Amino acid sequence: MKLDPTLLPRKDRKYYEDIKRLSTSEKKMLWYLIQKMDKNHVVVLPRLNSLMKSLLDKQLVIPNPLYKRARGKSFFIMPDAPYLIRKLRRLYVLNKRT
Repeated sequence: MKLDPTLLPRKDRKYYEDIKRLSTSEKKMLWYLIQKMDKNHVVVLPRLNSLMKSLLDKQLVIPNPLYKRARGKSFFIMPDAPYLIRKLRRLYVLNKRT
């Protein structure tokens, strides 16, 4: 199953185009974050690496200012692209089954 960007809202298509321009390692990092995020599109990581900093610079990942724990940092994953996230999660589930 392939993702058809024409079925996405305009705002989500922008994110899709941004993702297509990422390097392979950045795509893998983003895919990892999408797999690990909760239903609110939030993920907590113990530390930042260069790939995360790159995704932060491209605004695909946004820091969560409300998270005040001693361990780790919290991030929103593509908060303005809920439809794209949903499609990507479904692709992940379908690929996991096969």
